[in-house]
Amino acid sequence: MTAFLGAFAASFVVSALALGIATRFTDGIRAKGKLGYVVPPLVFAALETLFGGLLTWILTIALGLLTAGLGFLLGFVVRIFVRAWLIRRTAALTQRLEVDRFGVALKLSLLIGILAFVAEHAVRLALS
Repeated sequence: MTAFLGAFAASFVVSALALGIATRFTDGIRAKGKLGYVVPPLVFAALETLFGGLLTWILTIALGLLTAGLGFLLGFVVRIFVRAWLIRRTAALTQRLEVDRFGVALKLSLLIGILAFVAEHAVRLALS
């Protein structure tokens, strides 16, 4: 249970930060109202924590089998697309986030991935 809550909290913080940056510098992403910076990251964090890893695993396995093993090397690309799809689902579930196109969701997904990578390594440095 503690690992789940930790993953959820980390996903929320990174998603909220990425959403704030993306709405400021990217056309096609809009957060509605002050709760637009809180509710969508909460919904996205829940979706990513519950389904993100599983969807990435299933699609990576399928891609790996279909490409005779080459797809296993592209798991990180699958993760970016799964995260972008989850961003679009978050926008559909909440009335506080607008994402115009899938390409815009891909940009936000990349930003979330970069911020998560930096945050993970910062925590590792702090703990060592």
